[in-house]
Amino acid sequence: MPGEENKALVRRVLAEVRHGWTPAVIEQFFAPDYRRHLTPTGPQLTGEEQRERASRLREAFPDADATLEDIVAEGDRVRIASPSAASIGAPSWASRRPAGA
Repeated sequence: MPGEENKALVRRVLAEVRHGWTPAVIEQFFAPDYRRHLTPTGPQLTGEEQRERASRLREAFPDADATLEDIVAEGDRVRIASPSAASIGAPSWASRRPAGA
């Protein structure tokens, strides 16, 4: 799949996630050998681990939204930058209370 098609696929995944996350998004869009690279030196997440992570995040931040600020694709790899995120009235996350609470 060329880079532009991969970028379009990632945009569709992000749109699905924004408009009502369900674990089925992972089964629909992610390849069986999917790996999520959160940091260059950290462990890679499998599709199942990413589904669990995304479910926990959606539960903790049900109204969260993020802006896709950059997307780059080369071959079968896509990298996104989405540093702008917002959530109002979020509950505790990782044993931390929300700012201002």
